[in-house]
Amino acid sequence: MTLEQISYMILEGIRAHNIVDDENIDIRLIDAWGQLKRIQYLRNVIKNPFERVSLINYQVYPITVGVVDITPVSEYPFNNTLDPNRQLMKIIKSTTTVPTIIESNSGPLVYSVETTDQMKFSFSFVDYDYLKVAGNGRFNSNLVFAAIRDSYLYLKYNAIFDGLSPIISLNLRAVFTDPTVIPGFDRSVTEYPCSGEVIEYIKNGIYDKDLKVALTTKADTENNANGEVV
Repeated sequence: MTLEQISYMILEGIRAHNIVDDENIDIRLIDAWGQLKRIQYLRNVIKNPFERVSLINYQVYPITVGVVDITPVSEYPFNNTLDPNRQLMKIIKSTTTVPTIIESNSGPLVYSVETTDQMKFSFSFVDYDYLKVAGNGRFNSNLVFAAIRDSYLYLKYNAIFDGLSPIISLNLRAVFTDPTVIPGFDRSVTEYPCSGEVIEYIKNGIYDKDLKVALTTKADTENNANGEVV
C-alpha cells in the first residue's frame, strides 16, 4: 500500500466510528503519526533477538562518491612504522549526506552497499572505528569496506586494486527513518516500505493513543469551562 492509501484508510476509520471530528485531522498529521509508529514497531522488532526486520522495510538510496585521500597503511594500527612494500589505501566519501538510518544495538540497519553493477559483490559494511584498520590483513586486503560517520558514507580499499573509479555511483540499501526522503518517493504511487503487520500496528497505534490524546486535549471551543470542577 502507498502512504496515501494507509493514511486515508485510517481517516476513513475515524469518520466511520466518529472517533473525533475528522475536519480537525490533517492528512499530513496522519502521515507523521504513521511514520512514528513504523519506527516504534521496527525498534520493538530489533529488541527481540529472535526476530529480524523484513526486507520489505528496506529502501535503496543512490549515492555518488569521490576520492578523499590516499594514505599509506601502517604495519600495525598503533605503530607509525611503514612498510614500503605494503599497498596504499584509498579513502572515498559520499558527496552528499545520507538520510538517517534506524539503528540497532549492532549499528545502522544497512543491508548492503553495492555498485550499480549487479554482477559485482556487495561491500563489507563495518563500524567507522573498524574502518581505520580494515583491509590491513593478508586475506582481506582486496575487499572494499564501507562505514557511515556524521551522515556521510566512507569506502576504503587498496589503491592497487582500483576496482572503483574516482567518481562512482553506489546503492545503499537500508531501513531509513523517513521513507519519504528517498529520491523518487511519491506518497500516492510508491509502495510504503512496511509489511501488513506494520500497517496494522500503525492503524491500531493511532486509534489507541494519538486520537485519544487528541480527544482528551480538545479545546473548549465555547469557552464555558464545561467539565471543570468548581
